[in-house]
Amino acid sequence: MKTRLSAGWRRCRTVAVVSGLLGLLAPGAAHAQKQDRKLVWADEFTTPGDLSRWRVYEGDGCETNLCNFGNNELQVYRPANASVAGGLLTINTRYEPSTVGSRSYNYTSAKLLSKTASGALQTFRYGRMEARMKLPSAQGIWPAFWMLPDPSTWPRTGEIDIMEAKHRNPTGFGGTVHYDAAGWHYTTKQYVGKADLSADFHVYAVEWGPEQIRWYIDDTLYHTVTPKTTTGGAWPFNDGNFYLILNVAVGGPDTEFTGKGNNPSPADYPVATQVDYVRVYQGPADRAPATAIKPARKSSKK
Repeated sequence: MKTRLSAGWRRCRTVAVVSGLLGLLAPGAAHAQKQDRKLVWADEFTTPGDLSRWRVYEGDGCETNLCNFGNNELQVYRPANASVAGGLLTINTRYEPSTVGSRSYNYTSAKLLSKTASGALQTFRYGRMEARMKLPSAQGIWPAFWMLPDPSTWPRTGEIDIMEAKHRNPTGFGGTVHYDAAGWHYTTKQYVGKADLSADFHVYAVEWGPEQIRWYIDDTLYHTVTPKTTTGGAWPFNDGNFYLILNVAVGGPDTEFTGKGNNPSPADYPVATQVDYVRVYQGPADRAPATAIKPARKSSKK
């Protein structure tokens, strides 16, 4: 999400739209597969104030020569905007003046990266990564649950976006991979439903194995990517270990993802993004050769 260069957003992409009705879905293949996996890492956010499993980032990207994260974003990240209470992680995105060095911002938010007890980034290769989240609703808002490799040379080493949504009362979100194929390319698919994803919690997940990544919402498969569906067959996703990222950005008039000319509305802020849990499952099947799985329906929300 935060490493792409916005000038290329319109080029070299594979885009599709899928529609679905949330809340009327039958037990999916993802749920059955998950039963053969073991939980290897999780944060249930049950201890107030405990963010020990996360590296809480502070800044605007300029310290790594990527000011505004390559996307002309309008927020600065502050640790004070992330809190754990009542069994939830809450990321508060606020309209408030803030400065970093000589640079001024009107919005603050939070960004978290998975880490080990020693402080190193907590990384994974293959498995099911899922988060149960209640998305925010505000003009210009950009919540994301995604993954980057450690180390990273973007876009050559890849990026996996599990969920990216935007704006008020979102009814859809995107699942995307970024990679290099003689230049930056990405393959994405938009889920479009009828439910307001800011009104209730939903489970956003990927199941990632050799030669295949599958995206789910509430255990309903809606997107699959393989080397056969990427530009030039590019596939850096067998090579690195990836860490998890949770963040909420604010997109401005020059931010391609939230839409050029769509200025955020200060009256919509503050706004909260809530996370019930983040879990990672792994099992033998995750390292097996890829097999096709067809979308399945499920009767009740997870």
